[in-house]
Amino acid sequence: MNERDDFSFGSEEFLLSVKKYEEQIRNNKPLFFDLNTFEELIEYYELQGKTARAMEAVEYAIGIYPFSASMLIKKAELLFQYRKYDEALRDINFAIANVAANAGLYAARADIYFGLNDFEHALSDAQTAQSEERHTYSHMK
Repeated sequence: MNERDDFSFGSEEFLLSVKKYEEQIRNNKPLFFDLNTFEELIEYYELQGKTARAMEAVEYAIGIYPFSASMLIKKAELLFQYRKYDEALRDINFAIANVAANAGLYAARADIYFGLNDFEHALSDAQTAQSEERHTYSHMK
């Protein structure tokens, strides 16, 4: 969820973002949203059980932010939910090849491999994710 303290799905600001996004889709009128707003919209749709709408928002966000690790991970997670493992794996491999090292990318790919019953690759990626996470935190100290 968003890191802002004032964020709420029921807030006037958020509901206005939902309305603007849905109008933009309906009218095929491009609008710009920052990455955090997209993340909030996607989470909102997921919690509403509107996974198709969440995927639509992810695709739109990736059109604006093509190398956003969080959007690429979210797309892979949604594809995984739809049991589209090959597509999810293709997209997460693209992200790993084109985005700076990110533990979340490897963790997402480990989940996909697990879904494919490829436990050896799942374990390897889980270990890589853990290593990336340690590396990230060691640089923060």
